Amino acid sequence: MHRCLLIDELLRIIAYDLRQDVYPVQRENSDLVNFILTCQTFCEPGLDILWDHLVDPLPLVHLFPNRYTLSPDCEESTRATGEVIYDSDHDGLDSESSGDEEENSDGERSIQSASLSVRRQRIYDLTSIPTAAQWERFDYYARRIKRLDYELDVYHPYLSKLAQGRVGRALLPNLRCLLWNTTNVALFDHIQLFLPKTLISLKVYGLTTKTSLRLLELLSERQPSLEMFHFSHGNLDITHKEAITFSSLISQYTNMHSLVVECHLNTFPISKDALQALSMLPHLCRLWIEVDSELMDSSMPVHIDDSSKFPSLCHFTVIWRNNLSTRAVDTIIKSIHSRKLYSVLLYPRFAFVEANLVDIVSSLSHHTSLCMLRILHRDPMIYRHHAGTHSTPIATKALIPLFRLSNLEIIVLEGCILDFTGSLIKDMATSWPRLQNIRIKERNRICPDSRMDVLDLMHFATQCPDIRDISIPFYSDLAHAEDIPHCTLPDPDSTVVVDGTWADVGELMYTAAFLHTVFCKPHIRGHIGSRISGMGLREARMWLTIRPNDDGTIRWEERV
Repeated sequence: MHRCLLIDELLRIIAYDLRQDVYPVQRENSDLVNFILTCQTFCEPGLDILWDHLVDPLPLVHLFPNRYTLSPDCEESTRATGEVIYDSDHDGLDSESSGDEEENSDGERSIQSASLSVRRQRIYDLTSIPTAAQWERFDYYARRIKRLDYELDVYHPYLSKLAQGRVGRALLPNLRCLLWNTTNVALFDHIQLFLPKTLISLKVYGLTTKTSLRLLELLSERQPSLEMFHFSHGNLDITHKEAITFSSLISQYTNMHSLVVECHLNTFPISKDALQALSMLPHLCRLWIEVDSELMDSSMPVHIDDSSKFPSLCHFTVIWRNNLSTRAVDTIIKSIHSRKLYSVLLYPRFAFVEANLVDIVSSLSHHTSLCMLRILHRDPMIYRHHAGTHSTPIATKALIPLFRLSNLEIIVLEGCILDFTGSLIKDMATSWPRLQNIRIKERNRICPDSRMDVLDLMHFATQCPDIRDISIPFYSDLAHAEDIPHCTLPDPDSTVVVDGTWADVGELMYTAAFLHTVFCKPHIRGHIGSRISGMGLREARMWLTIRPNDDGTIRWEERV
């Protein structure tokens, strides 16, 4: 054997690259398994990679020879010592192995069970509590597992026997990342089997609020080094007291780097007291929260004036649902004293208008380290709101404070009602010299009187040396051939098939010609969204991707 293959780090890199398919169709197609079985030198690093991440907990039970299965399509349990049953519908395998086989073959089956995890939903149990020899074999593989995804709603009785055999001990002593996605409350009693002291990342889905609080109380005793907690709990209500308890428990984790409280309809709103607790975490770099006006007590200001609040925050996402919460959101942004703030996502879930934006943008403008700003507005009511007589567009002058952010590289405006003014757009090139990506998503509604300013928006891109990606909405009345000097026009008679019928897209081509001044830069890519209709045809959507030719002209690719 070449001496290079005796280097452990090199073997681990090779083994990692060989892990091409987590669900091989047949055993002989698993390159990593074949690598492991080649020789003893390759075995250890290969096993570490193979068992590093389990996307299914069932390979663990296959390490015990005294298991048996109860198939849901059978009337009585099937006891077969050493039986390995694969779902032929998924894997194309239906193999059995005898418990009297040699240890080498048994070890090979253990290797294979780690690489196969799509199985028919069978209920597993053990005939007895594992013996010391069985635990020794289990630990040989379990100590290699660093990540586990537990996403089974079926309760397996074997967990009870494992808990009896490992009282006060975790099954996976070196586990670092756990994904727990199950709505079965009975399984929660066994989650502590998968909570070693080495755990640093925990993602929890589907638990009730009370169960989640129990989990945090359990974690506070066992996992002081937890760094990342991702919590999502669907359509559940949470009280003020529970919100405070949740955040108070979280605040005990001084090593916490990332906290995500994912929102789905009636989800987890943060209170003023909870915010105070979270702001004390010295290493928190990612925060995703929802602000509720009632819990924040909008009649009183939120005083967070200490310069030590949120000292390490880099990524901040905030969701709020009414105007009353806007003041609280603004105060939270003012309370962030981190000099590392990199990205901010503002997600209003109501009819968001200019008055809501000015104060928040002014507060953001003090974070000169900000590189990415996204404002998302996906409330379907906004379309009816804009159609009414009381709609108020968001003028680009509301973005003037952002001109202080000389490091801004990406700006995304989605679903907002925009009113462009050409003079301000021209200032963007000098204010944002590092801008690489500007996106105005197709959900936007641009005021009819300001549509011509979209052309100014595209013109400004020619002044940004680092611009890479541009996305804007298109309207067919934006440009005409006589308004576009010094451009090579495409054939004005070009047509495109729309819903099986020919439709004229000449004016779209004129706009494409205008963009020649932008896309003549070879490193720029971009696209225009368009809705075209005519001759009684129903409205259709077309995307045009414009690319430069070597001779200075442009070509386009249509997609309907």
